[in-house]
Amino acid sequence: AVVSTQSTGMNGIRVLSIGWVVLGHIYTIPFTNTIVDFKQGDTVTRRTSFELVINGFPSVDSFFVLSGFLVSYLMIKNFNKGKTFGSMAIGYYLHRYIRLTVPYAIVILIQGFLYRQYVTGPFSDFLDRDHDSCKTDWWANLLYINNFVIGENGMCVGQTWYLANDMQFFVLAPLFIFLLWWKPLIGNLACWGCVFSSMIASGVVTYVFDYGPTAFRPGVTENAAHFFKDYYIKPYFRCVPYLVGIAGGWIYSKYHVTLNHFSTTRPMIRCMIAAPLWAITIAIEYGVVFGIHKDGLYLTEALPYSLTVTYAVLHRIGWSIALLTQIYLCQAAMGGYIGKFLSWRGWLPLSRLTYSVYLLHFGINMAWVAQLRQYFSILPDFQAVVMYLGLLTLVYLSGVLLFLLVEQPVANVEEYIRTPPSRPVKHETRENETCETADKEVPADA
Repeated sequence: AVVSTQSTGMNGIRVLSIGWVVLGHIYTIPFTNTIVDFKQGDTVTRRTSFELVINGFPSVDSFFVLSGFLVSYLMIKNFNKGKTFGSMAIGYYLHRYIRLTVPYAIVILIQGFLYRQYVTGPFSDFLDRDHDSCKTDWWANLLYINNFVIGENGMCVGQTWYLANDMQFFVLAPLFIFLLWWKPLIGNLACWGCVFSSMIASGVVTYVFDYGPTAFRPGVTENAAHFFKDYYIKPYFRCVPYLVGIAGGWIYSKYHVTLNHFSTTRPMIRCMIAAPLWAITIAIEYGVVFGIHKDGLYLTEALPYSLTVTYAVLHRIGWSIALLTQIYLCQAAMGGYIGKFLSWRGWLPLSRLTYSVYLLHFGINMAWVAQLRQYFSILPDFQAVVMYLGLLTLVYLSGVLLFLLVEQPVANVEEYIRTPPSRPVKHETRENETCETADKEVPADA
């Protein structure tokens, strides 16, 4: 079976998710550096709709789900062809490291070192932190352990905490995938055992340290300052979506015939199955994003602590299973208008730029904020829309340059070394070619 990133809506999910990440960071940088009109902030954060900004963290979990799903599916596909992990191991790790690290290193050079020399403005002092952290900790980024190596000035190129987590998951993924393929019972026990252990650990840590439910609501105690570096970016608290994705890839590889059979059933039957599943999954996703709205950013009264702990335990697995179900529905031709929208072919070229956009967007936002001539203004709404669309366009144009000048040439050279002209690569379908880039399933941070 061939899982298509087009028919499953993965390209659309990828593009919408990275757009959501960019939206969140447009506000994150001014807010965290107190370069904002806080009276306006108090007004907009009380809106339900603004939860898309201050609680946009599920966008990151979406990328973890997609990455785990594709890595699992492709590896099991190779196992079914008789390949062993020993024969794939060097290519598996080296291929990913080279493809990701070369453009990553260039962004570290630009954002971590050159920015402080060439980006100036009334609010540019906050750039010193990135510069100072990169002077001492750049090596941790290149080893993908920067979510554990955090100095006094914070993390070098802070948005790349996601890359560290994703690489760590990628390194360990073959163990779970092999067990799922070889001994499904043992594999599922291992996979879901780690999922539930992570969920319980999230609840315990939230309770013990009085953390809030999300990064923009890190509680009202002195421990709040440790929320990001000790909890939010640690892999043992963030692994749930990735492991759900791994399990989802195994489920699809095992039951794809049954799933694809639904695409040939009568439309009425498909509708009767799909409608309640879409309603349930959308309701879950809505609850994850908007369910804690009453815990407003500037309100002194937080959510009841039982609800905070419950949210910390359940929100990642709820989002992950809901998204995975929607991917299955799209693959089974039960996506309806949503499936057609997510499967639109226009998403494909934009989805190829996701990694470049992820690497560049935070630095471009930093440069823009540093050169503001007045405090960041959230209102009026039309101004905010123009600001977002303008920055998003600039980020994508910059992403095109990084993709064409660095990312794609590195990929071409690396592929030439692995498969010289005397050993041509046969692709099953053109769409499947995009699926083979699962090792680049990265966005970003939130």
